[in-house]
Amino acid sequence: MDGSVHPYGNEIELSEIQREFRTTVNNSDQYNGNRTLEKQHLPVVGRKNGNCLLSKQLRLFLCIAMGILLIGIVFGIVAVVKSRMTPSESVVFGSCDELESFPANSVGFIRQLRFESGFDCSGIISLNRFTNCEKIEIADTAMTRVNRIDIIGLTRLQEIIIGDGSCGLLSELSVMNTTFDQLCSIQIGSNSLNELTSMRVLNAASLRSLSIGSSSLQKLDQFRMSFFSSLQSVRIGSHSLTSVRELELNGLQKLEQLEIDNGTFKEVEILTLKDVSPKVLSGLGMNGCASSFCFALNKNTRLNRLKVVEVGENCLNDVNGMEINGLEELESVVIGAHSLNGTTDANSRLVIQNCPKLTSVKMGDDTFMNYASFVIKNCAQLNSLWMGKATFQNVQTAEMVELPLLNSITLGLHAMSGCSSDNRKGIEKEPYNFKNTVIMRSKSE
Repeated sequence: MDGSVHPYGNEIELSEIQREFRTTVNNSDQYNGNRTLEKQHLPVVGRKNGNCLLSKQLRLFLCIAMGILLIGIVFGIVAVVKSRMTPSESVVFGSCDELESFPANSVGFIRQLRFESGFDCSGIISLNRFTNCEKIEIADTAMTRVNRIDIIGLTRLQEIIIGDGSCGLLSELSVMNTTFDQLCSIQIGSNSLNELTSMRVLNAASLRSLSIGSSSLQKLDQFRMSFFSSLQSVRIGSHSLTSVRELELNGLQKLEQLEIDNGTFKEVEILTLKDVSPKVLSGLGMNGCASSFCFALNKNTRLNRLKVVEVGENCLNDVNGMEINGLEELESVVIGAHSLNGTTDANSRLVIQNCPKLTSVKMGDDTFMNYASFVIKNCAQLNSLWMGKATFQNVQTAEMVELPLLNSITLGLHAMSGCSSDNRKGIEKEPYNFKNTVIMRSKSE
């Protein structure tokens, strides 16, 4: 070696030492016979012993990373293919042609139908093929020329939304005998459905919310909310339901909110209340007595054009007062059995007065049982008064005056039997000769 510095430095010098070492070992092997020594390689200066281990770890890491990447790519491809093979659960229709051409093999997947603003078809629209539909939404100013919508058989329907100014010519909503036992919300906007004369979405015990905007449903002649046992909220805007002649409220015990704006129900002639709570009376403006649980109708209340007032059986038994005063069109009052029994309040009473067209009053069995008094006064056309058994059985005072045409009074068993407390007995032995509790006078007196 000449001592010059090689570009690879010590590595060259060690290689020469290794050759000399191997030569020496080989000579030693020959000297010692057939003894052999394994070749030994000295480590090269400048290389780290862990390089091999690090390269194995790197290769393993790269393999794992590539595997994860490939799996992600595969899942992405599968998702894309699946999305292309499986139709969407919602569909938006912008025109009648789109609805009519919708493929039959995809209707079973649809859960939501939306009709955009401007969507229009003349005549009839049938949606009954979308049997799995859960939501129907009609945007503002949509379906303005449609006459009938068929939703027969959509038993999975949960929500109906109709926007402002929509379905202006709709005169029929076809449901047949379909039971909407999953329908929980109906929302109708303002100025909508103003040609609809009847609405039979009655079989919906699951309905929880009903909202009607202002100036809507103005040709509906009957409005029956019957057996909506889950209904919690009703909101009706101003000047809606202005042509309703018959209003029936039944089975609304869970109703928590009832808001009715001015001008609504202004033409109602027949009112039927069955199994309703005092909150319903408050919402209809019929709780204007001194008592917090009172049924009041007068010329200043919303329903001041009534011809018939009917209270069903087993109804309003927490109400301690009923007052009907000044209803000029009222012709008949009917109270069902076991209703309006009160809670032994000393001020509980029935008052019917100043109703010039009233001709008959009928009270079923076991009604007004705990009322302390009643007054029927100044009803010029009243000719028939009928009280079932045990009616007013605890009454203390009764006044019937200014009833010139009254010619029939029917009293059932124990009706008006009167309070039998000792302080009202005139003498100590039967028939006790109770103090006078009934005042009857004709108008001519």
